[in-house]
Amino acid sequence: MNSKLIRGVQYAAWAYFFLYLDINLNRFSLLPNAVGWYLLSRAVTALEEEHPDLRLLGPLTFPLGLWALKQYAFLLPAWDLSQFSWLLSWLALAVELTTLYFHFQFLTDLADIAARHAGETGRDFSPALLRARTVVTVLSTAASVLFYLGVDSSGPLSSFSIALTLFLLAVLVVTPLFGLLSTMVVESRMAFFSDALGHSAFTGIAIGTLCGLADPLWMAVLLAAVFALLFTYVRRKSNMASDTVIGVFSSTAVALGIFIATFGGGSFTQYNSLLIGDILSVEPAKIALLAVILLVVVLLWLCSFNQLMLSSIHPALADSRGVGVFWQGAVFSAAIAVVVTVSMTWVGLLVINSLLVPPAAAARNISRNMFQYPLCSLLFAVGAGIAGLMTSYYIGSSAGASITLYLAGIFLVTFLLRKRG
Repeated sequence: MNSKLIRGVQYAAWAYFFLYLDINLNRFSLLPNAVGWYLLSRAVTALEEEHPDLRLLGPLTFPLGLWALKQYAFLLPAWDLSQFSWLLSWLALAVELTTLYFHFQFLTDLADIAARHAGETGRDFSPALLRARTVVTVLSTAASVLFYLGVDSSGPLSSFSIALTLFLLAVLVVTPLFGLLSTMVVESRMAFFSDALGHSAFTGIAIGTLCGLADPLWMAVLLAAVFALLFTYVRRKSNMASDTVIGVFSSTAVALGIFIATFGGGSFTQYNSLLIGDILSVEPAKIALLAVILLVVVLLWLCSFNQLMLSSIHPALADSRGVGVFWQGAVFSAAIAVVVTVSMTWVGLLVINSLLVPPAAAARNISRNMFQYPLCSLLFAVGAGIAGLMTSYYIGSSAGASITLYLAGIFLVTFLLRKRG
């Protein structure tokens, strides 16, 4: 075992000692977190020959270390930064997400190194490192969620009203769904499927309004689910590419919707709110429905992730292996239909597709295995969702557009990291 490897492991051990052990003298920390990030930068430098992917993490240590110096802010003159509170909240969220990604990836790479050198050390430490990665990820995520829910009185969302807390709950339910389903959409080459579903949902709302229903959204949910099942059937029975089938269904749905909305000289303007969405339309019953769908999707993911991914990448091979391609595709399409339809009134028909594709696209840029792929997609979706809601709250912008712009930024950053790697 070479000396650089030993030195890198020592740097990493001391780094986590400084990061996770807190000893204070009055208000002064005797184990500064900034020192921990400096030691992690040295560890990355020492270990990058063993695992070249660590080079991607090196540039992150400096800004994270700089942010860690905020624990000594009490030494500076008292400045009134209340007018920049929304910006500081955004920065805090960005740092939380970056820190979470750094530790997850660093410990994963460290476990790979430990597995390769197990023969030299006489013991394989990789399982312990992977367990440590899981513990750090879960505890850090839980602490961050509590912080942003306002349990901590200094949290950026501590001033949220009950209504705004409801909006945050909606984001925390719908964004994991977008993150997980995004991977299936991208791998199935169905990037515009959500647009087609949005058009069918619009048609359903028009039909529900024409029939005089109190809440036409449930008609939209039903029609979108039927639309998704018909799409799955037609794609299965024909030799046409997915985008061709999507184009046929999408054009038919939007034409039928416009026809019904303007039937008898009706006005289309009453449906304009569906184009950009309104976060104020969030209702507890719809959140509960999406929570049930999230539970079903997670269980399906845990039980048959390999079959789902194989069905998306190579349906013919999956079929030959006995995988129920049609039924898995039907459940997957129906889940997307309900999620898109319910959340369409919140985020807007114009950007609904932008929430379903970028999370997985960004995750593909940096993921190195099938485990990291859906996890990164989920984290990107949830992070962008919280950041977009915060931005919408502080500056009064559209929540759907704000979330989409954050996802676009995440895609750009991951693309640049991929190119550098």
